[in-house]
Amino acid sequence: MDVQDLGLASQVIVAVLSVFCVRKHTSSFYLFFCFYLIVVLITEFYGAHNTINYNKGLPVFNHLPLAAFLQFNLIALMYVQLIKDKKWIKIILILSVLLSVFCFYTYFKYKLFTYLLIFGCLNTSLFSFLYLRELLISDKILNYKKHLPFWISVGFLVFYLSSIPFFLKMPFMQGRGLFFLIELLIIVMNLFIIYGLLCSRKEVKY
Repeated sequence: MDVQDLGLASQVIVAVLSVFCVRKHTSSFYLFFCFYLIVVLITEFYGAHNTINYNKGLPVFNHLPLAAFLQFNLIALMYVQLIKDKKWIKIILILSVLLSVFCFYTYFKYKLFTYLLIFGCLNTSLFSFLYLRELLISDKILNYKKHLPFWISVGFLVFYLSSIPFFLKMPFMQGRGLFFLIELLIIVMNLFIIYGLLCSRKEVKY
């Protein structure tokens, strides 16, 4: 089993755990998180299917802009449920609209897809940071270790913020020799999320 297989396995584990934790987490945030996981898995498996067809000389559908649209907008919806400051919510919504327009444009200018990923990574990093900032000055910080959105946000920051330099360099890469770095970041992100799913407490209303 190589690093890519481990990355995919970690995503499957997170998805399976999320199903078992549905009764413990009933918020809208968690619902959008589950939808996000579904999109991620479909993207991964469909990407593998496309690779097989491409190697056989068969036609393939470029699903990546659509996948980016769904993933990044679901993340935005997750944080709209968490963040209380209306000013920041408006910024999240504006950035999501801009990203959606960018996704549509990328279908016609696919060479810009890397920059779409960078934009999405910046958005997700910002949303995670804004939530963690609010958490820091709230009473919930006293029990942050039992708070699932904290672990998901830390995992998102680890992956999306750290992957920006990789995506900046990606247009100049000659092969896939460095792609294992992305898989390693995926594994680390999912370890944080797995810990959060296992150790977080049942959600209560504040």
